Amino acid sequence: MQNILAITHSEDSHLPMVQQHLDEEIQIFDASKFPDDNDISYAFHEGKFLVKSDGRVLSNVSSIWFRKPNYLKKDEIPVDPELQQFTHDAYKTAVTSLYYLMRDKFWLSDYSAITRASNKLLQLEEAKRNDFLVPSTIVTSSELDAQLFREHHQHIVVKSFHTTPVEINGIYKLFYTTRIKPEDEIDFSGLSLAPAIFQEEIRDKKDIRITIVGNKLFPCLITPKPKISDEVDWRYGIQQEDVLYEPYKLPDEIGNKCIQYVKRLGLNFGVIEFALDPDGKYWFLEINPNGQWGFIEEETGMNISSSIADSLRNGGQP
Repeated sequence: MQNILAITHSEDSHLPMVQQHLDEEIQIFDASKFPDDNDISYAFHEGKFLVKSDGRVLSNVSSIWFRKPNYLKKDEIPVDPELQQFTHDAYKTAVTSLYYLMRDKFWLSDYSAITRASNKLLQLEEAKRNDFLVPSTIVTSSELDAQLFREHHQHIVVKSFHTTPVEINGIYKLFYTTRIKPEDEIDFSGLSLAPAIFQEEIRDKKDIRITIVGNKLFPCLITPKPKISDEVDWRYGIQQEDVLYEPYKLPDEIGNKCIQYVKRLGLNFGVIEFALDPDGKYWFLEINPNGQWGFIEEETGMNISSSIADSLRNGGQP
């Protein structure tokens, strides 16, 4: 019996990183392979559904790794245009129904928990309940509320309320966190169409990114090179390799709170971003409940992949 199922796309670069630590081959469920190279069936038997795909009984696995599934776009469905929406909805419902089944398996992490923990407002509320420091924040579609927040906090940043990229001329672009300076003239009227997150800026910060796998922590200090040192979001420098990564010694108190916070959200994995201010205070910014970690391992040598393999092999047990 094959014990591990990865819900992701076949070109996921994180797969071989974990596979190298396992004797058995990870099964892959790739939603983008429909309709030609994949199928799915749910057979109701003795009170639960038996899940089959591409000749395999997926229900036999013991651990499920929910990674980064890709889906067909509506216009990729091979039907007449007037039927594309209906067919795409049927396809998407069929493949995503899998995510709510097999509740007796170990999930890294459970899809429902990932979806819930992706709510940025819930993240901040739970972070405060977990005794993390949280910057003053407003999420709004109101021009007036945004302006009042800015008047109260001179140094602020703005973030996208969601993570959907924008495709421009075939290139996908993201909205990074952006600093709004006191002297900047800003027109907030467009907020009515796209609400945004505004936060008090933690100035002169250091960026700490912590990958959590079960009870194991992999803290990383991220330092922008001088070329982008004025940017508030270090992700600006990823593509041009204008960022330095190094393992970081996290205080035990903060580390224990990170493990507690991930469990609080019902997760077995998470990536938390902190801002470390000049006074040594750690400010919670966000958690990505299904964040990327491969580049951290490659740059720092921290063996995150081995811990993920152990967790999947042992069903979450130490």
